[in-house]
Amino acid sequence: MNEKKIKREEDIEELKEVLSTVSVFLKDLAPTITEIMNAVLGSIDGGKLGKEAGEFYKNLIEAGINAEEASKLTEKFIEQKLTILQLLPQIMQSKTFKRKGIEEKITKEEEDEE
Repeated sequence: MNEKKIKREEDIEELKEVLSTVSVFLKDLAPTITEIMNAVLGSIDGGKLGKEAGEFYKNLIEAGINAEEASKLTEKFIEQKLTILQLLPQIMQSKTFKRKGIEEKITKEEEDEE
C-alpha cells in the first residue's frame, strides 16, 4: 500500500510539472493568438472587408475568371470571413482544461485516500 501511495505521489508531481510546462507554453502563445485574432477581426471590419472583397473580385477578373464566377467566389469569400467571426466567441469560451480545476481534483483525491 505504501508503494502504491509513493507511486501515486510521483505521478501527481509529474502531472503538476507537465501542467506547469503547458501553462508556460500557453502564456507564451497568448500574444500570438491575440495577433491572429486581431488580424481576423480587423479583416471583418465593414470597410476592410469590402476592400478585401473588392480586391479579391478584381484579382479574379484580372486572372481571367468570368464576372459571374468571380461574383460567386467573392460571395463565398465574404461568407467564410463572416463564419470565422461567428466561431470566434465559441473558440474563446472553450477551454481544453482548467489547470486550477485539475489541481483541486488531485488534491481532493489525495485527501480522500488519507
